[in-house]
Amino acid sequence: LAASAERLTTLTLYRNGSRHSGAGGYTNAASEEKQVTFYVDATAFALGDVLTMRASIADRVLQEFSLHVEVPLFQSAVFQLGKDYVTGTYQRHTQPEWQLALLALQLNGDVLSKVPPTTDSDFKYYAKGKILETSTVRVCGYNANGQLLQAYPVMLK
Repeated sequence: LAASAERLTTLTLYRNGSRHSGAGGYTNAASEEKQVTFYVDATAFALGDVLTMRASIADRVLQEFSLHVEVPLFQSAVFQLGKDYVTGTYQRHTQPEWQLALLALQLNGDVLSKVPPTTDSDFKYYAKGKILETSTVRVCGYNANGQLLQAYPVMLK
């Protein structure tokens, strides 16, 4: 939450313009931003949903911001410097639109070519000569429709 001298009382999540859930009793600080945790039952969410969070005092909105829907897929992603492949594991989901069909590396902001995962739980992406010690690398997972499910940081060793 943004720094504010006013005390915050509620957070409300809107899904596609309709109130989904809310919680009260939050406070913020006048001098610094504050991170808060807000738990949501997202089992019915879809990738195309538009999520908005509103921070309010009584009925007056102090702050409103959009949230990105991300499907938790990846459990690990590692690249050993000097080696050939980024390797890792992922989990399968029961909802077809949440199934990993393709993955790609995002290297310093640029997305490289998409490839299918190796097995139902593992992936391997050829990256020899592309990743440096100072690189910022994420593995991006896509469903069969090409929608981004998750961008997950790759640990460099």
